[in-house]
Amino acid sequence: MNSRIKVIKGGKRGNSNGLAGTIQKTERERERETAATVKSWITQWEERKRSLTASAFALITRLDQCSQNSAQQGVLN
Repeated sequence: MNSRIKVIKGGKRGNSNGLAGTIQKTERERERETAATVKSWITQWEERKRSLTASAFALITRLDQCSQNSAQQGVLN
């Protein structure tokens, strides 16, 4: 039988061209990714804030309505 075994010595990869291990992102690409991440965090925070504000107004409106209904029932009884 003919079997092939490829020996990879410490620290080396099996890539024939050796480029895959040496490709690094440029400073500009890293800055772009960081900016995109921060922008997405801000967008999520703004959405959450809008949602909480809307929920708070809905709760206040509902509590006010319940309070008015209770006051009206108290006058009728």
